This record gives sequence, C-alpha cells and structure tokens, in this order.
Amino acid sequence: MPSPSSGGTERAALAGIRVLDLADNGVAYASRLLADLGAEVIRIEPSGGGAVRHAPPLAQTADGAVSCAHAFWNANKKSITLELGSPDGARLFGDLVARSDVVIETFAPGKLAAWGIGYETLKERNPGIILVSVTPYGQSGPCAKFRATDLTLLAAGGLLSLGGYPEIGPVAVAGEQGFLAAAIFGAVATLKALLERDDTNHGQWLDVSAQECIAFALEDAIPEWYLANSIRRRTGDQAREAGTGVYPCRDGYISMVAGRLGTAKAFKTLVQWIADSGTPGGSELLDARWQDFKFRQSP
Repeated sequence: MPSPSSGGTERAALAGIRVLDLADNGVAYASRLLADLGAEVIRIEPSGGGAVRHAPPLAQTADGAVSCAHAFWNANKKSITLELGSPDGARLFGDLVARSDVVIETFAPGKLAAWGIGYETLKERNPGIILVSVTPYGQSGPCAKFRATDLTLLAAGGLLSLGGYPEIGPVAVAGEQGFLAAAIFGAVATLKALLERDDTNHGQWLDVSAQECIAFALEDAIPEWYLANSIRRRTGDQAREAGTGVYPCRDGYISMVAGRLGTAKAFKTLVQWIADSGTPGGSELLDARWQDFKFRQSP
C-alpha cells in the first residue's frame, strides 16, 4: 500500500490503488468504501448498465429517475461498459487487470472461469491481483450454486429470526442489509490482503460468503447457544436495560442505545442531561444504584 508523501501532506490511504468493480447488488458498497479511502475504482457494467442503476427507491431529477442505491453505492467511481462474456470483452478486461490491484465480483461460482477470466488466468496477467468473490454461500459446498435474495440471506444467516416482535413472525431489516454486511467484510478483507501483498508481492483470491458474514453479526446469539444451550429470541422494542430501547417522548418516540450495550459513558451523559433538563424525577437517575448494570436490567 502507498506510504504517505513527505512534506507534511499525507496521501489518501489507498492512493495509487486501482479497483475493478463487477458487483451487481449491495456488494457494490465494498468498492465505494475503498473509493472513500482514495482508491481509483472503475465500475464495469454490461451495455445498458448494471442492475443497481435501476434498484428502488428512485429519485426524480432533471435528468430523469435516478436510483438512490446506485447514487450512494457507486459514488466516487468511474464507469465503463464491457461485455465480459465476449472474447473481446475478456481480452480487454485482462488488459485492465494487468494494470489494477483488486477485482470485486458477485457472479455465480465458476462464471468468471467459464469466460476465461478466472483467478488462475488473472494471476498469470498480474501475480499481485486480489480477486474478491462475494457470493451468497461461498465458492464451494452444498449451497454454493444456490441463488439468494437479501431476505433469504438474512434467514440463512440467522439474523431474520432476531428481527421483529415475539408475538409475530420475523421481520426483515430493510435496505439490502445482508449484501451490505458482505460488502463491509469484503472491503476489510481487501485491506488485509493489500497489507499482506506488501510483504509477499503476491495477490490472493478472497472467498466471501454473505451467509457467514451475517452469522458473524449476531452478537452473542451463537455463543449463547454453544455455551449455555440458550436460543436468543427477538424482543421487538422491549428495553433490555434502562437507557437502551424505544421510549415515548412528547412528540413521538426515540430509539436509544446508552448503557452496557452502548457505553457506560453514554449512559452517564444521558442521565446527566435528563437531570439538567429539569425533568420531574430526573435527578433520581444520578443515584449510584443506576450505575449498576444488574439494577438497570431489573424490572
């Protein structure tokens, strides 16, 4: 990775790094994160544009309807069209790879290889290339070729079971959260691979399973199972402790995370603010017992 320049002005962390973005869903956010760190990101789409350009919600502008997802996920990127499945497209892509550092893709396992641009081929053009393959269930295994939507990924990863209220069925988190989780993991893995390349001068193929990424986001749900044989249940907006939950206010509701689930400092700041506001009974929160986590969890 590039080192900061001399003279007191630091370069962006990923200045000089070129990323080729082939992602067709929320995984495009991975290269957006890398672009924000200073990488040159070139988005490669088929003729007519990729599916993300048409993803809802749409905003009406002077130039017509624009996908909000596309505008956000693909900010700070360049864009070209290339038919990867054609011989000319594969050849031109290989030429780009020879002058790039990272490729991020979301095709079904084996698709790039079928087009003659799989990892082994890309590595011949550029031994330092880092290929990041983000798929629903990874490159191998019994589910590798299964298709998935964000909803089915949330279910397969376990997060769906924790969303919503206990008296009704699970409720999905909105906004491509499954694919976005995989995007964030993919971006972090890319940074690690770039650091390793500094030592080895070789790239690598990163296999990112969205299901696995979601499972890692379940906080203590998995440890609760294998350590205490306890299945964590969804609790809706029920507060798990004082300071964390959804609370009624004069003009609506507020969702807060200020306590052990947030930080002790956040809870101390919160109760001081309530006491200073003159709210009836607010000064009682300054009592020492409110600093005890078990007390804040009691009914």
